[in-house]
Amino acid sequence: MPAKKIHENATVKLPDFIDYGKYGVIGTPLLIHGRYGRRFRNSDVRFQITGIKLLEEAKGQLVNGITININADKVTENFHGIINDMIKSSTTNRGDLFLRVRDTELNRSVKLASGVKIPITKNLLDTLDEMEMDYEVMRG
Repeated sequence: MPAKKIHENATVKLPDFIDYGKYGVIGTPLLIHGRYGRRFRNSDVRFQITGIKLLEEAKGQLVNGITININADKVTENFHGIINDMIKSSTTNRGDLFLRVRDTELNRSVKLASGVKIPITKNLLDTLDEMEMDYEVMRG
């Protein structure tokens, strides 16, 4: 299938344009999935689009949850209050909450699953960073 030159370093094949042309509005935020590969051993690297979504449609589907790693001595009323406030802050974009509590004296840890979901937002991550908490975001 012939390719259409749209930029000096980019081309679009007709099937891609038919499938994804409706997303070609300047300024539209998109989430593009694809894979890099070579057609032949010494050929240029190419990016093949496997899917496109409006970023707004993908919101809330990219992250499943968060695991907060915390030392046992840091589990305080203050920590509990902050997490509780975060849980109550929003009803959208919620994900699973896990706590991995470490006891450095015994050199042991336990991963606890919360019965409630927490909104996974930039505000949550910024708050955890300010508290110097280590965390892992679980991708969808």
